[in-house]
Amino acid sequence: MILNNYFIKRNVEKQATVAVGRKHCFRSLKEAHNILIFFEAKDEDKIEPCLETLRMLKKNVQVCLYVSRKNPLEANDSYQMIYENKDINRWGFPLAEISRQVNDIKADVLIDLTGDGCYSMKYIMLQHPSCFKVGLKRKEQDMYDFSLSVTDRDDLMYLFGQIIFYLQTIRSK
Repeated sequence: MILNNYFIKRNVEKQATVAVGRKHCFRSLKEAHNILIFFEAKDEDKIEPCLETLRMLKKNVQVCLYVSRKNPLEANDSYQMIYENKDINRWGFPLAEISRQVNDIKADVLIDLTGDGCYSMKYIMLQHPSCFKVGLKRKEQDMYDFSLSVTDRDDLMYLFGQIIFYLQTIRSK
């Protein structure tokens, strides 16, 4: 049970500031072979069709799924499951073993579709060695190489479609 988000939120903000100086490398969808997607269990029904789209494009799709107490979900062997009640300490930080397991997942592109208050996943995302990170920018500071500014989170399928569209359209030198 997370007692307070203060410490994890502060650490995520600090890491995001440092992340600006890390090595970046744009990857178009054509160049990306391994895609890691972060999302929350409550959004699984909306995201699963999007994952199938990427699989049909012959992409190796890995999933890191945050399971909160409010949205229990059974284990799925093909997903890296992060359970709030056993993999996150009382201050909101993921256990070192969980961070290591996620960091070992090879990813050309990391797509973060977690919500505003999912600081544990933001913490893990900022530590992941992927050189191209994509996400949804809301009120917090920008912590991605490519982000879509959003005000409403209701239509994740649309937002995911926009991310895929831009990854297919934008070319790098």
